[in-house]
Amino acid sequence: DITDALVPGNNVITVCVDNSIEQTSRWYTGTGINRNVWLHRLSPLHILRHGLRIDAGGDGSLKLTTETSLPCSVLYTVFAPSGEIVFSIKADSGMEMKTGIYQPELWSPDSPQLYRCRVSISDNEGAVLDKLEERFGFRSVEFSPGQGFIFNGEKLLLRGVNLHEDLCALGTALHKDGIRRRYQNLKAWGVNAIRLAHHPFAPEWYELADEMGFLVFAEAFDNWNGQYCGYQVDFELTWRRDLTEFIISRRNHPCIFIWSVGNEICDQQLRGQHDFGVHQYRAMRDEVRRLDPSRQVTCALFPARKDGVIY
Repeated sequence: DITDALVPGNNVITVCVDNSIEQTSRWYTGTGINRNVWLHRLSPLHILRHGLRIDAGGDGSLKLTTETSLPCSVLYTVFAPSGEIVFSIKADSGMEMKTGIYQPELWSPDSPQLYRCRVSISDNEGAVLDKLEERFGFRSVEFSPGQGFIFNGEKLLLRGVNLHEDLCALGTALHKDGIRRRYQNLKAWGVNAIRLAHHPFAPEWYELADEMGFLVFAEAFDNWNGQYCGYQVDFELTWRRDLTEFIISRRNHPCIFIWSVGNEICDQQLRGQHDFGVHQYRAMRDEVRRLDPSRQVTCALFPARKDGVIY
């Protein structure tokens, strides 16, 4: 929030990144600002950042919540994949509104049907002060010991790949057409699931996965140690804040079917120390479940078990 820094007349806003700190990653993926940066001008009454929460089930159940800066009434308008209005209803901000849709068009890799939810808030004269629109999908996810992965009530085999955020020769700068082309190639090869490793990707990766029909294994961290902040800040002081941002900014995406809180983290290799990473994992798992109880939580393992071989 830069409100207090503004002065009457012209203002210059400079956005920069300082990546001079060493050892902030295990590999070099480019440096600098590689995503879109937006300036939002808001009234005192506005929708909070990531303030719209959408929980949609495969049975057509729908729960909507909008957090605003001040208490107010929120207008929800839901659109079908065809663009037709399904319903429009008002509710108080901050309160969960439960409703449903009879026989919804389900989202799946073969048929990624996307609904839209538009929320708006107005002043006493009816002037719209803020609005937000997000896409979502109705689908159900279940992990069964006997059948494996159950999606929309049927067993589904995951044919997946692992992707890093760079686009090879195109580099790491956001290039939506490049992401789309990569996804199109994966579709042609029969891929239906993607692990986006090993950190939060730009929003466009999830938006296109929603649109084109990919199940996403969404991962938050590569390491739980000093490499995360370049050994300048203790990871313990930052992970909860960053994990919260990761979850609440992505939980409306139907493409995400599971959360990952780590990739082959070093704690798993410290035999007899830090309870093999279990304590840290449980703390992260509980935080994810608090923010989004609808999905399972996992962590990549290296080695795969406590007595496993490390190469």
